[in-house]
Amino acid sequence: MNNTPNLSNDTIQQMLKMAGEKMGTDPVKLRRQLEQGAFQEALGKIPSGQSARIQQVLNDPKALEALLNSPKAKQMLQNLMGGK
Repeated sequence: MNNTPNLSNDTIQQMLKMAGEKMGTDPVKLRRQLEQGAFQEALGKIPSGQSARIQQVLNDPKALEALLNSPKAKQMLQNLMGGK
């Protein structure tokens, strides 16, 4: 089973922009941190309870897959893609 979600580059860019705005950081810097595996620095700007939960999901491929396949996540991705 492939645990990598199939997201378009546009969707990823939109998600990074939205996350960057919420975290008060540059989306390009955020992407670089995530690509380099620097999750701690990226997650350091999120309240500790949320940060711990995100880290837990990122470390569990089954939980991450379940999250990405949830109706709320699918709706969010659809909204980010402009209803496509």
